[in-house]
Amino acid sequence: MLEKPKTSAQQQVRKMLIVERKLVRNNGHFHTQISALQRLLPNHSCHILAGDGYDDFLGPAVGKFGVDASKLAKLAARAKYGSIRQKLAAFLTIAMRGKPSLRPPEPMVDTLVEACKRLGLSRQDLVIIPSADLNMLEAAQIVAERLGSKAPAICLRFLSPDFGEHDHAIRKRALNAAAKMNSDRITLFSETVEFAGYAQAQFGLSIHPYFYLPCSIELTATQPCKTGNIRTFRVGIFGAPRLEKGSRRLHGIVEATAQATQSSTPPIQFIIQGSEPDFGNSGIYKDLASFASHNGKVSVEQHSALMDQDDFIALFQSVDAVLLPYEVSLYSLQGSGVVQDAVAARKLIIHSDKMAMAEMLSHGNAFGATTNEEFAREIVKTTNISQADVESATEQAFAHFQRGQKNHPISKVFL
Repeated sequence: MLEKPKTSAQQQVRKMLIVERKLVRNNGHFHTQISALQRLLPNHSCHILAGDGYDDFLGPAVGKFGVDASKLAKLAARAKYGSIRQKLAAFLTIAMRGKPSLRPPEPMVDTLVEACKRLGLSRQDLVIIPSADLNMLEAAQIVAERLGSKAPAICLRFLSPDFGEHDHAIRKRALNAAAKMNSDRITLFSETVEFAGYAQAQFGLSIHPYFYLPCSIELTATQPCKTGNIRTFRVGIFGAPRLEKGSRRLHGIVEATAQATQSSTPPIQFIIQGSEPDFGNSGIYKDLASFASHNGKVSVEQHSALMDQDDFIALFQSVDAVLLPYEVSLYSLQGSGVVQDAVAARKLIIHSDKMAMAEMLSHGNAFGATTNEEFAREIVKTTNISQADVESATEQAFAHFQRGQKNHPISKVFL
């Protein structure tokens, strides 16, 4: 639930509007971002602008985006920045939706302006868009222009290097146009320094890096205890399977690990989340069935990808290491919530070489690999690291993350 701001007689309460179109119900990382922002900015009253299907599980929203808002925004982008054929097709589609106009629709702009006016936001207040994309950037620029001297500070955090637009030509034209629309009311952020450097080099966008928000595992000063079988080395692969997260490689990595074990290697168990169809005869994890038995040196334990927060945290705390065979074509720039959770939980990390977030992976807590055989060797090697060395390395990474939160980039810009 939304918390009341902590204030004193000398402090003036500011308003914070958190804009999250994908916030619908209690799953994913979207709701954890709300609580993280509340902890980060405790002297702000918190209000939510959510997606069309938001079920009020965090309390009533000040507004909701229409069901067609995202589709209309993408059509508007094509009408503005697409090829001649894309422009004609976009205007035709917009007209067929009953919105004929020579000017592309601005549903996100209208919803944002209405929410700002309803809350009575002013220049001392803050709008945060923690999962921003290209459409939200353009909407924010128009909102700042419309509200003029009454415009609040608007903070957009970009997570994906495609900015939510898969068409490279449209993305480039739109971002180049956005870079020319300077507004002192808008500040751009990213999680990783790699992403910030890319945006500056490619599009001339000035982006502040290190805008991390803890996900499922909170940053606490207490060293968590492993809750699983201490005689078995448990390797976690968390979240529903996705191609960009290397899910199709898991069978090859598990098989290579079985071949790389030695007589002195403790039992290794891979903890994998997915649905029943994922592990079924035609699922992405179908080849892992041979490792379902716990009789061998290497085994697989399957878990649902849909679990409540407490169950997920308990499962995460039960592992010794986290496996991230991610595609570096994406994750060399994009951050990972699982990395943040692993650092917060003081877990070892075995990841694709050349992943972003190098500052969290360079404390002796993480090990890079490329091929399935390299991943297997790193997994087997981590089983032999002494507990004292594990605690030293993971505590260093944790302390780095904690310092970053205490000196968060948003506090340097807005507070």
